[in-house]
Amino acid sequence: MNHSFNFRQFKSEPQILLHFELEWAFYKKILLISVFACTPFSNILQASEDYWISLVPSIIANEIAIVDTLVTCHNVNTPDKDGYRALHYTASNNKPEIVTLLIEKYKANVNVQTHTQSTPLHQACENGCISVVNILLKHKADVSMTTIRNSTAMHCAAAAWSKPILEALSHHIAELSRRTGKTLASYVEHINIFEQTPLDVARSYYRSVPLTREQMVAQVDTIAFLTSISAHERDDIHRPYK
Repeated sequence: MNHSFNFRQFKSEPQILLHFELEWAFYKKILLISVFACTPFSNILQASEDYWISLVPSIIANEIAIVDTLVTCHNVNTPDKDGYRALHYTASNNKPEIVTLLIEKYKANVNVQTHTQSTPLHQACENGCISVVNILLKHKADVSMTTIRNSTAMHCAAAAWSKPILEALSHHIAELSRRTGKTLASYVEHINIFEQTPLDVARSYYRSVPLTREQMVAQVDTIAFLTSISAHERDDIHRPYK
């Protein structure tokens, strides 16, 4: 049996879930044997690729104790070949307990970027992970950071049709504006490289399969919310900060 796991493929091809479960059973056994036998992890996870092969399935399976042990033996901000860190995977897979562990115990950089300049906050917003978004905001995630497509966290939340996340971001930005002078309007009107505001993204974001009723309601709610705050905040773009 070839014990190799392509976590990139897993993220893009859900049909290989069974393969993941079989492979994960093998890796988990090896990891647990190492823990209880007090075998140095350096003898088992000698290469960076082996670290990621073990870490990502542990995050997806929400194996907090194993993630804790793995990260202890490595720098939490170590990137994979695409610039993703442990916190990116944890945020995108909606694991709030592990997010808290990485930030509070291991001091993970909440604003670290991938090669496409995506932050953990972008990942959480894009995947509709409201609990993770709240944790990241609490630990000073930068809502103004943009991806390589010049998309903000609000663009990502709009693409996910997540009104709860947009509400959380808006509240956070409103609090920040008292100190920075950067208004909510500047985020609402921010355009990406496709010249789209978050509202444009919510209106035009394409799904390859027919929408469910729940998705249609989510899109309508998202558009209504962004339209509402856009109408109330548009004038703030040119309003002097006091």
